[in-house]
Amino acid sequence: MNSVTQIISHFFLLSFAFGTQILSPVVNTKLTGVGFYKLGSGIVLASLVLAFGVDYSMSPNLDSIDYLCYGFLILTSGVGFVFHRDDKNIFMWVLYTLQLLVFTFFIFWTFKLNAPWIQLFFM
Repeated sequence: MNSVTQIISHFFLLSFAFGTQILSPVVNTKLTGVGFYKLGSGIVLASLVLAFGVDYSMSPNLDSIDYLCYGFLILTSGVGFVFHRDDKNIFMWVLYTLQLLVFTFFIFWTFKLNAPWIQLFFM
């Protein structure tokens, strides 16, 4: 049985990572510098790693889809953190789009199409 604290922590960390990721193009790195983008990217990366840890502690026998989604999101967040420069090239836009698609699929997969959880997540 999972504790309420674990469930809320997992939900918070995933929604924090998703919200930070989806709003990252709003930041104009030419005006703020690449450091601010890297701060946001680091927050996404740390939140995903912590969410994976909490998810794994709740159920150590995760599905392979969970591992693939966490792995892809953590890897691409790390790549974005390392290789992002002040100008957003086509590679970064493709990476961002793939991250959002995988993230959205992962949210629907994680919450098993449970409408109240998904509505709360996207609020």
